[in-house]
Amino acid sequence: MPERPETTATGTASVEARAHAREPVPRAGLTVRITNPDGSTTTLLSYPRDVSAGGVSFLCGTAPATGTPCTVQFATADGRRITVRGEVRWSREEDGGIHRIGVEFDRPLDERQLKAVLA
Repeated sequence: MPERPETTATGTASVEARAHAREPVPRAGLTVRITNPDGSTTTLLSYPRDVSAGGVSFLCGTAPATGTPCTVQFATADGRRITVRGEVRWSREEDGGIHRIGVEFDRPLDERQLKAVLA
């Protein structure tokens, strides 16, 4: 697993192990459907930061709890939609009340899906 340093909210460096390399997402707009504890859903329109076969991070105005199930929908350059289920793994507040959220997919994206998301 590759390791990369990351700065935590307190400014200290930590080493984070990743199974999949992350790439910047070339398009704005990501739809994330969060499953709330009462079974209802909330749809978030967010701004993706990076994606790998195993997960995605994005910015939004809400901070869902770690462990929250969700469905992520990517729009591809050719207008198709790729939908993946996952779980919120982490959340941290960034400037101005914006939150950066990390979602791990239940099943990794295959090579074709990842290429379509990054195209």
